[in-house]
Amino acid sequence: MKKEENIKLPTLDLEDIDQSFKNISNEFNFFNQRMIGIGIEFTNKMAGDLFSDKNKRFLYIRNSIQYRLNAIYFHFKLLLDIQKKYHNEINKPPSDKDKSIDYLIKGSNQQYAVFDSIVFHIVSLFDYIACLINYSCGGKYESKIMWNGIVKTSFDSQNYLSNSKLKEIVQKWNNDFIDVLFNHRSDIIHYSMDSGNTSHVYDLDKGKQYLYFEAPYKFVRNFRELKKLSKENNIMINYSVDWLIRKTIQAANDIVNGVSVFMEANRKIPKEKEIFRFRKPDEKL
Repeated sequence: MKKEENIKLPTLDLEDIDQSFKNISNEFNFFNQRMIGIGIEFTNKMAGDLFSDKNKRFLYIRNSIQYRLNAIYFHFKLLLDIQKKYHNEINKPPSDKDKSIDYLIKGSNQQYAVFDSIVFHIVSLFDYIACLINYSCGGKYESKIMWNGIVKTSFDSQNYLSNSKLKEIVQKWNNDFIDVLFNHRSDIIHYSMDSGNTSHVYDLDKGKQYLYFEAPYKFVRNFRELKKLSKENNIMINYSVDWLIRKTIQAANDIVNGVSVFMEANRKIPKEKEIFRFRKPDEKL
């Protein structure tokens, strides 16, 4: 169905925003634990010395990734707090039309600004992940590279990624998601802002007012999955940010797991000389 202005489309939103936030919190916690694990793997497989400069530099990159992840989580919570604030304010008596319009404008400006910040932190996250790949897999322990550099490296038949599964993972996620996100970030930071439709609704039966904020227009248009959904739905900002964060964590997990497989296949430290050694609960020392 073609989306036209005179056709009222159904709203595509999260059914339970609190449950969504809880689910994403769990995914963040899982990925943070995964990053702790990859630090142990680097020590065991590549560094061999917990206190070496080589290992300290890797852990610094790892900690930087976790910092960006926590920044994304913080901004998601901030966006939801802004929504709750204005929805609460708009229903405080006495009802005032001018205040309602003011809340609609302020609420939209603040939420789209926070949405942009989430995009910026995610782009930075993938640049940091590129540094992690280059440092742990490149063999020269060099960390300064951006995501586009890793993508170029993956197409070089003479480079360290050429015959690895990690190459396929990098290219897959770049084609399906990350490259589009980087282009979107470039557009909104250099050329023009991105926002969506907003509306104020008064429910006479319930005696309540509601503020509605749709997903940023260009963001939806840039991603094929969201663009397809938007032909038959008005996509709300909460749905789009939930989609973005889940996609980010899925990509990051997949790439980090690829790094783990690469290090195992190209380990510098024999298993018998690993610093961290784990055993089953019933296994004797």
